[in-house]
Amino acid sequence: MKIAWISDFKSYGGGEDSQNILLKNKPDDLDIDLIYGGNLTKDYDLYVVNSFRTLSRLQMQFLMTQEYIVAWRDIIDTVHDNLLYDFYLNAKMNIFLSPLHKDEFVKKFNIIDASIVTNKWICIAPYFDISQHESLHKRPHDILWCGDIQNHKGIEEVLVWAREHNKVIDFYGKGHPTIIGQLEESKYANYMGHVDKIKYIYPQYKNFIHFSDKIETFGRSCMEAYLSGCNMIVNKEKIGMYSYDRFPGGNMQKWFDEHLERFWKIVKM
Repeated sequence: MKIAWISDFKSYGGGEDSQNILLKNKPDDLDIDLIYGGNLTKDYDLYVVNSFRTLSRLQMQFLMTQEYIVAWRDIIDTVHDNLLYDFYLNAKMNIFLSPLHKDEFVKKFNIIDASIVTNKWICIAPYFDISQHESLHKRPHDILWCGDIQNHKGIEEVLVWAREHNKVIDFYGKGHPTIIGQLEESKYANYMGHVDKIKYIYPQYKNFIHFSDKIETFGRSCMEAYLSGCNMIVNKEKIGMYSYDRFPGGNMQKWFDEHLERFWKIVKM
């Protein structure tokens, strides 16, 4: 089976990490071409749209004449666009990262007919290998924040919390230079820069903090911190991973394995 995997995840972030792990664990009988922009051709049995952000209107219209799956990774923050709704309806399947992610999609397009939603979607969490996340008994540091440093990540609210609790928070990541400058000037923040192997940093901290302004479709950094044994100081109602009925608890690795298997089963069906 020949598959075109359409993506725009070339930069730092959870989307890139999730994509790389998925492709690393693909079944051997799938031939996948990774496509970043450019012309789309009819040379494939299936198109997996892992990001719609870089697709032009003409490309989306072309895909709607082919067999395709949409792995929605973002909250749609564009104005109401009937083309995106048609793109959803014409897909072989729509994959959301969490029930909260799906609910936000339904809200965005004011979908009232439940059958339109349930026949077209499935929630599949990103894959994690728990053995790669260490949990230490002795943790020398107090609180960290980690992620893409942007306006919608709730950094201002985190600093308010730090001031109210008289805490200094270590910030890891890269992003908007103005916000980074504000962190460097704040007495409630230590800007630690970007770390490639952040999974080795989490276990050194007792607490992880994250107050996103917008809905997090899953919350990859939050899950990494959770698996590393951090106490979670987060707004759970905005983080997709907490919207699963079976989270937290139980055999987490089995749960992730089941979701990975489910993803590739959908692709091959």
